[in-house]
Amino acid sequence: MANEIESVLASLEQTAKGQETVKIGDILAGLGERGFGPILLILSMFLILPVGMIPGMPGVVGAALIIVGWQLFRGKKGIWLPYYVTKRHLPVSTIGKIIAKIRPLAERTDRLFGHRLQRLTQNRIVLITGGAGILLSGSIMVTIGFIPGLPATLALPILLFGLGLTTGNGVVVLAGYALVIPAVILIFWLLG
Repeated sequence: MANEIESVLASLEQTAKGQETVKIGDILAGLGERGFGPILLILSMFLILPVGMIPGMPGVVGAALIIVGWQLFRGKKGIWLPYYVTKRHLPVSTIGKIIAKIRPLAERTDRLFGHRLQRLTQNRIVLITGGAGILLSGSIMVTIGFIPGLPATLALPILLFGLGLTTGNGVVVLAGYALVIPAVILIFWLLG
């Protein structure tokens, strides 16, 4: 499929069609395996944007990354979240506004990244090792989350990994891999 992000947005619209609110669990079910990339994108953006400087936010994002990373590591086909999260409802009007704002960026991103080395985004070994890296990154974020800005160092590799999974671009996934080790080394050097 040439327009992966657009496909994810269409799936969200289909899930929300004809309803006033939609459960987070229904959204995740509609995304299936494609949900890992967008979730990683969203979580990493929380740390890159200024909201990541809010005390406690890196710990919350780190905990969420541990959950997602564990599922990737275990080879799960879709994302599982605790019931108290999946039962929450989101207004369809809010989802529509978000999709309308994201759609132009999604179209440009799909055109820019397209499919390159797509097999890497579906390779079980790549996903398992990526899950292990996300688990490690989430654990570090939970541990050092109290230091302002430091967890954002790990957010860029996760952002690239999520973008690569979402767009079906193995080159971007490899770029995420390439940045994990330097980011971890930088953090330990800064803490040392």
